[in-house]
Amino acid sequence: MAFDPVQQLLAVGTLDGRIKIFGGDNIEGILITPKSMPYKYLQVWHFIQKE
Repeated sequence: MAFDPVQQLLAVGTLDGRIKIFGGDNIEGILITPKSMPYKYLQVWHFIQKE
């Protein structure tokens, strides 16, 4: 589990290899990996979109 207070995002790694992301304003997402393996460590990154 990882939390970023700046973006207010919570990322939770599951035992089957998925990463669920929760945030303010009803933001919710899921990342699915090709391999089914548990995540032991997560880090939330801040990406800046360049136009």
